[in-house]
Amino acid sequence: MKLPNKIIKDIAEYLDCGMTCYLNKDTNEIKPIINSDDVFADEEPWKEGLEEIENKYIKIEKMSSHDAFQIMEDFTSQVSSKKIRDRLIYALNGRKPFRNFNHEIDFHGETRQHWFKYKAYRYQEWVKDYLEPISLNNKEENSEEENIPLKGIRFFDDNGNEFNPDLYPLPHLCLSCKKRDQPVEEVLCNLTRMDQLEELEFKCHAYEKDTDTN
Repeated sequence: MKLPNKIIKDIAEYLDCGMTCYLNKDTNEIKPIINSDDVFADEEPWKEGLEEIENKYIKIEKMSSHDAFQIMEDFTSQVSSKKIRDRLIYALNGRKPFRNFNHEIDFHGETRQHWFKYKAYRYQEWVKDYLEPISLNNKEENSEEENIPLKGIRFFDDNGNEFNPDLYPLPHLCLSCKKRDQPVEEVLCNLTRMDQLEELEFKCHAYEKDTDTN
């Protein structure tokens, strides 16, 4: 099942705020609820619509604490600054890891911005995975141009490696990049590229270069 990126993004943001979402299978309308109990507690908007909700809406629960914690761990593992990485690891291993992690992140501006982008990306991917096995009666789901890949056109760099040109503002500048080929690094690298699609010069701020000559 495919949804417009705007719908995926909106659902992810609601879930990140701790809400439960109801997605209309016919119209893609989103009804965010603070928690599932509110559907029954606030009878005015819902008392005559419970059966309709069950038939026409897909309930998307907020992410589990385990999954949310895993995202923080994954992000921490790829932070380039050892000092910041160690502080985040300490926060995650202590009491109240969610609170302490966010408190620690707030002291590091650039890392904080990377965290927000990374978390948004992971939440959106989680929503896609959640909805993938579900079928929608959406007549327009295949009409969104942004979700229709170009067929028959493939792009390759000078080394014969295929790449997606939409993710690279200036592809040739990245050909010599020696990332450690880790999925988490690939995510943040692509996010950095996406931020600079309209820029004349591409600057990689995701990682510090390894200056160790040993």
